[in-house]
Amino acid sequence: MPDNPNSDSLAERRKFVKSQYDHLWEGVNNKLEKVLAYGERDLSRVHLFMRRNFGPGFDDAHLQDKYNDHEKKIFESGFICDRQLIRVNAMDPRIVTLMTDAVKMREAISVFGPDVGRIVELGSGWGKNLFNLFKFGAPLNAEYWGMELTRAGRELMERVASETVSSMKVHSASFDYYHADFSALSSTINTCVFTHHSIEQIPEVSVQLIERILLIPGFRCCLHFEPCGFQIPGNRWLADSSQIGLMAKIDEGNRRFAEKRNQNNNLYPLLRELELAGRITIHTVRKYFTSHLINNATTMIVWGPKHTESQAPGTGGIRDDI
Repeated sequence: MPDNPNSDSLAERRKFVKSQYDHLWEGVNNKLEKVLAYGERDLSRVHLFMRRNFGPGFDDAHLQDKYNDHEKKIFESGFICDRQLIRVNAMDPRIVTLMTDAVKMREAISVFGPDVGRIVELGSGWGKNLFNLFKFGAPLNAEYWGMELTRAGRELMERVASETVSSMKVHSASFDYYHADFSALSSTINTCVFTHHSIEQIPEVSVQLIERILLIPGFRCCLHFEPCGFQIPGNRWLADSSQIGLMAKIDEGNRRFAEKRNQNNNLYPLLRELELAGRITIHTVRKYFTSHLINNATTMIVWGPKHTESQAPGTGGIRDDI
């Protein structure tokens, strides 16, 4: 039985998302072919050159135009990095990519802790974030699981791993947010789950998804890097708390962006409801933690099972919501 009774609209949404990402992964795979043809086999270099604004360009004109537009918008609006709105003047937008990557990946590694045995990404695509975590210092011996809807994404991740970093314990599994199945994660290992601009594709997250994450053997915490800041009440997330008008403007811009694209509208309210009901513990809420596109900024939320003895490591207990 589906988690959401509106199965017709869910099927259409799933079909749309799958076709969208199949197209994107085809473009990324074309970049990989070129990079490998150059003789590149180092994970850091291959990973970098597969990114949208590094290495060979996309063959597809639509993808070229899309990401050129992204870079222009960074110049127009600036970007957010750890409570600061930073204006871009002569800075190469690729530096923004590297800076925000480092901030997010090191924060995630701190949250997961040195004893994490299994890192699971939901909606992992070609494994960009899993490889990034490995590069930025996540444990060498951990298992890295990419759970992804598209076969193209899973196959691309496995190929990058086999070509560049055979020592990395990479695993893939088919995954659908609307029918979340974690049966592949059978062994009891210290497990951390994360998402990165993936739940944005799911207009309504079901409580069943959270319940099934809680049941993963060895589950410790879940970290979301998602554009859901507009769902969070209050505006005191910039370091300069006097900029109330600017924070409200960014809030409204993110709300309009999400509504126009039918992006997720309930991740934070659902987690907060479950926290108030005593079913989970929210450790961290950092509203608009980083951004590339300022109207699709990244919020960081960390939560875990209720009645944990201590906070998830490295979270600092920051709550921009309460």
